[in-house]
Amino acid sequence: MSKKLRASLLLAIGCFSLAAMAPSGAHLQTVKPVLLWERKPPQGLGGLGGAEIIGFTLSFSPDGQLLAVAKINGVVLLRAHDGKEERSLWWQSGFGSIPSSIVFTLDGQYVLAGPKGDGSVKMWRVSDGELVKSLSGVGWLRPLALHPDGKHLAAGEAGITLFRLPEGEKVDYWVMPPDTPFFVSLTFSPDGRMLAAGTYYAKAYLLSFPSGKLIATLEQPYPSASAIAFSPDGKLLVVGCAKGTVTFWRLPECQLVRTLSTGRDEEIGALAFSPDGRWLVIGGQELSIWSVKEERLVGTVPEHKGRATALAFSPDGKLLAMATWGRVNVWRWQEER
Repeated sequence: MSKKLRASLLLAIGCFSLAAMAPSGAHLQTVKPVLLWERKPPQGLGGLGGAEIIGFTLSFSPDGQLLAVAKINGVVLLRAHDGKEERSLWWQSGFGSIPSSIVFTLDGQYVLAGPKGDGSVKMWRVSDGELVKSLSGVGWLRPLALHPDGKHLAAGEAGITLFRLPEGEKVDYWVMPPDTPFFVSLTFSPDGRMLAAGTYYAKAYLLSFPSGKLIATLEQPYPSASAIAFSPDGKLLVVGCAKGTVTFWRLPECQLVRTLSTGRDEEIGALAFSPDGRWLVIGGQELSIWSVKEERLVGTVPEHKGRATALAFSPDGKLLAMATWGRVNVWRWQEER
């Protein structure tokens, strides 16, 4: 049998098997993301020039027009549709300090990033790039999360510090048990009643807002439970860890309902639900696409290089952005039937 005929038969068998998985009369959902643009330093991490982005973390503005990306000693604001630089936001530092987290305020007027090497979070005005506030007492290399009400910012370390926005006033601190590891990721539930916290250990935590009461400790099968995401309807919390493993927890019961493997021995570095809740993108060395409705992996995102450290959909769901160490990619998210 020729190689060409063998390939044709394998393709036909694969398509038949995939169609057989769907209920009779159902149409399989497919997505075909198309790479729009890519930014990376000319040589490695490069120097401190405005165009020399290192990635690591990113965030879309509420209107989806801007993408804020971490770089050495600050943040760069890029046009989301083409990656062109709009403005650089700098902090002064004696060494190369890199933001580990970036958030926009709900009105899109300010962007916050940090921590800087001195443990502070910086707040810039988007319109002119002016540094307007410095929130202190956060710690080193810790995550941020904006509450859905837009009035509270959570910063994680061994506990959770809460700030009131836009004043930047510290209003509360949630103390955790002594053996709690440092938090490396934070995200609020869509209704704002819960805060999920990820760690580099085999544990993720679910806390109640505004009390800070520990709701549950979610034990993972492997360490590095650093990637966390709530589904848009708030009914699921998804946690990524090592060995290409993702766990799905039903809320509010905190019941483990699924353990998924990407089939690759990799650490899951980022997770992102599409705004309509139909898709979950799982970021490791490859970007896997999970259909929430059909409960199956449907493919991978093309032209992807490096382990994903951050993923985000634009608010309208039309763009998917990914950061790695040294690279930022944006795809157009296209669905087909």
